[in-house]
Amino acid sequence: SLRMDMRNQAVSPLTEDRRRSLQLTADARYWFTRKLTMSMNLLQNTLRENGMTAFLNRKFSVMSQANGNIGGIPFTNNSSLGIQQLNYQSLKSLFVNFSSMHTLMAGPGMVITNIYYNRDVKDAAIYNNLLNLDAGYQYVIWKNISCGSALIYMDSKDVVRQIGLRQQVSAQLFKRWSLALSADGRKNLKNTAANFYYGRFNTTTSLHYQIN
Repeated sequence: SLRMDMRNQAVSPLTEDRRRSLQLTADARYWFTRKLTMSMNLLQNTLRENGMTAFLNRKFSVMSQANGNIGGIPFTNNSSLGIQQLNYQSLKSLFVNFSSMHTLMAGPGMVITNIYYNRDVKDAAIYNNLLNLDAGYQYVIWKNISCGSALIYMDSKDVVRQIGLRQQVSAQLFKRWSLALSADGRKNLKNTAANFYYGRFNTTTSLHYQIN
């Protein structure tokens, strides 16, 4: 599949200055077997202002989806490896990023692990090198009520380093309503001025309903 999005927008009623953006996306997917699928994605986004390139984002990713058995235990895996060029004014970065989610059935529930790693090869400081890890267990405790417990770890180089626990509860209410609650507590392993921006206790609540 191919997609192109072009925009040409005036930025002032007093001048002829314009902001022009161009986004190109190309996707391809191939099924090797019923258990293994590979796909590729190419994305380029360019923003020009006053005849100059103010922003450029170019990324190439290879993704895989696999499912099978390990010792007779079913599993699924979704992974992605990408190379990303990001230019912002005079700053130019080159990133390598990797993500993977692995699900393994275990007893009445399942073990879920997630990893995300992003590294700026040029150390241009547009974004920091980041590592996110979490591993947990999801299980049903009673009829339509399920829970998930996970250990989480985040390391943003020279900015923040945290470890913590996350607890999730979700319930199916009646026929068209569902409620999800999540809370996590974290401990700072590195003291920096940026710790103020990263909370040590976070909660989320979501309510989903179907009208018709």
